[in-house]
Amino acid sequence: MLLLPAIALTLLQGRDEDVESTLLLEPVHMLHTGPWRAWLESPGGELPFGLEIERDGEQITAVITNGEERIAVPAASVEGAELVLDIPHYDSTIRARISPLGTRLDGGWKKRSGADRWTGLAFAADAGAAPRFRSIGSARAEGIEGRFAVQFEKSQDPAVAILRPGKEGGVEGTFLTSTGDYRWLAGSLESGRLRLSCFDGAHAFLLDAKVGVDGRLSGDFWSGDRWHETWSAVRDANAAIPDEFAQAHWRQDIGLAMLLYPDLEGNERCLGESAFAGKAIVLQVLGSWCPNCHDETAYLARVYERYRERGLSVVGLAFEMTGDFERDAEQVRRMRERHGVKYPVLLAGLSDKEKAAQAFPALDRVFAFPTTIFLHRDGRVRAVHSGFAGPGTREEHDRLAKRFEGIIEELLAEPDGDDREVWGDLAVDDWRDGRDEHMVSFISDGSGQREFEWEDRSRPDLHPHLRDSGCGPVQIRGSTVLLGGVPWHFDLRARALLDPRDFGHRLERASRAGMPSIDGVDSPDPFLRREAAYFLPFANWFGRAGARIDPTALLSDPDVLVRCTAAAACARMRSKEAGPRLVEMTRSGFAGERREAALAIRAIKYEAGAEALRALRRDLDPLVRALAQ
Repeated sequence: MLLLPAIALTLLQGRDEDVESTLLLEPVHMLHTGPWRAWLESPGGELPFGLEIERDGEQITAVITNGEERIAVPAASVEGAELVLDIPHYDSTIRARISPLGTRLDGGWKKRSGADRWTGLAFAADAGAAPRFRSIGSARAEGIEGRFAVQFEKSQDPAVAILRPGKEGGVEGTFLTSTGDYRWLAGSLESGRLRLSCFDGAHAFLLDAKVGVDGRLSGDFWSGDRWHETWSAVRDANAAIPDEFAQAHWRQDIGLAMLLYPDLEGNERCLGESAFAGKAIVLQVLGSWCPNCHDETAYLARVYERYRERGLSVVGLAFEMTGDFERDAEQVRRMRERHGVKYPVLLAGLSDKEKAAQAFPALDRVFAFPTTIFLHRDGRVRAVHSGFAGPGTREEHDRLAKRFEGIIEELLAEPDGDDREVWGDLAVDDWRDGRDEHMVSFISDGSGQREFEWEDRSRPDLHPHLRDSGCGPVQIRGSTVLLGGVPWHFDLRARALLDPRDFGHRLERASRAGMPSIDGVDSPDPFLRREAAYFLPFANWFGRAGARIDPTALLSDPDVLVRCTAAAACARMRSKEAGPRLVEMTRSGFAGERREAALAIRAIKYEAGAEALRALRRDLDPLVRALAQ
């Protein structure tokens, strides 16, 4: 039985002087402590969840519950007559007015769901323990358990429901989909009606279904304030989702050295640099806004601590909501702090999957957040996994963890390679700086170790990525070559070292004879189109007939590396016709493409591109911002 607070007892006893003094109590002292039945007013009706509130003097603590799941609210407080439940790692807040008796809350929940977009629903709560869903008349609770094959109306891929008995005759479980799980669902089955819900500060899920005479389920699913679709399910002990290791694939022509992103302090970092190297490398594509990503981050934080001394490297690539560096970096810091993450996380782009795929072109697509990539020490891919089965899936989570750790153990057990194939291509020889006509020599001390030196390091026109490197050791890990610690990408087909910060710059063998063909401009092979784009300016200078080919057409190429190289060619050839397309490229998700577009707009002095350059001064990427100044 709910105990009446002091003000109610005083009113019943009729002591006027005590009533007056009790009314002066602050709302924080009137707020009922203990369990509450809370809910959001979703388009599908009440979306309930559990709430527990405790008080220690002026301090308030709160916990959200979904079946077995307990989520501590990071910041709970009373401001005036309002209870504020702040979940900053999801940019999510509940604000609710406290009733005079302290037993009712009314207000709203809102969460950022885009740069200029918010999700919001009305919120309410009643003090005291109560069933999650309001009972249907005097219906008796029923049980449901097992595995179900599920089809959602708006998804082509099948899903799986895993249901089990919950507390006090309720139902608990989750749904597995190709992009992740629905985390901890809780509810009831009464009179043939199954109702399940989940609220964790980011997800707001409500499922309502009828159970047919044949045991089939059919009903509705609501998410947040706008998503709705129907779904159906049939019991199937062997129900499974599509292979999560076959949803996205690594592009073999893009190496780690070609991928640059800022860290949380705004410094440009390269995935090929020594700090990120390891005997086994795990790249985690994530978003701080994504509960499944939080589940995986908590797991990977533990895995990293267990394996780091044996040579495991983990790097997170965060795709966030707004593109505002300070805001997005702070959200990622909150996520790292929440889970005690020790591995680095870089800001890679926006949370939109299409933009994310542009920003991370090493994958043919970003199918799900999170996506986990396992790499050999030399940067070759071992496996790509889309989605994550969190702890709410129980056995599924345990199986996935065992699979992940098996791959990591396998990678850590591999012997260190000697990269002889690449060493052969970096034999003792003179190489030419394709832009500045400088020479670089690779030398050997006879023991197999390589160093490099420049013919004339003092010349002021020396390319900065050469000048800053000076002379020093050569380190090679697969397609990544570090000259004095600066990463370059070794392109085996082109027999050239490509500068990941400048697609119009490379090192190539000085002994290479003749002008490479530019006829590949119309080839179905993107490599040949890229090579043609690179050599068009040289053909122009040497008076080749092919110089009449305008690189502008290649700015719309389907391959991102061709587009970047074509932009560099337009800059060198001062192609005025390229202006409008270059402006479009400044809106690309890939920082390298925006960077080359900014360089080219400046080089051709395209006045109509001034506004685009001004927009890039607020870019997430520091190199893009610098070039846009």
